Amino acid sequence: MSVKGTRVPPHLQLPIAGVTPPPTEKEGQRLFPTGNFRFFRPVYKDKLPPCNNACPTGEQIQKYLDYVKHDRYLDGYITILHDNPMPSVTGRVCYHPCETACNRGFHDEPIGIRSVERFLGDYGLQLEKNPIIDTLPPLSGKKVAIVGSGPAGLAAAYHLRRR
Repeated sequence: MSVKGTRVPPHLQLPIAGVTPPPTEKEGQRLFPTGNFRFFRPVYKDKLPPCNNACPTGEQIQKYLDYVKHDRYLDGYITILHDNPMPSVTGRVCYHPCETACNRGFHDEPIGIRSVERFLGDYGLQLEKNPIIDTLPPLSGKKVAIVGSGPAGLAAAYHLRRR
């Protein structure tokens, strides 16, 4: 078969045996940067995980989820108590923005953080002795008035007593 006399349209013609033309020097630097990059350093940003960032009480969610994963329920309960004095209540009434922000939701479904919080709160209520009683400092004799008996007032009283 002879290709003599065959005409290739201009938009399909490639110079130098089918090789595309090399980019210009400026375009080549943009596509394939070369040179000394020793002055570039990675930037480390310490950020909260999305679920912790979305949590109104600021709980250490990853920490107590890890404790629950390893069947260390008492440690998980104590971890929640550092931030939230009423985990069984908030585990029932919270509108769980942490689950909405959970990265796991992009793969299958978010982790049931509210359910775990509720479980740990109920676990703590079944304990015979409060585990943080021994860690409380002695009373200072000072008195504080807290206005309001809602969750914020109760949490304020709780955290003031812990200090």
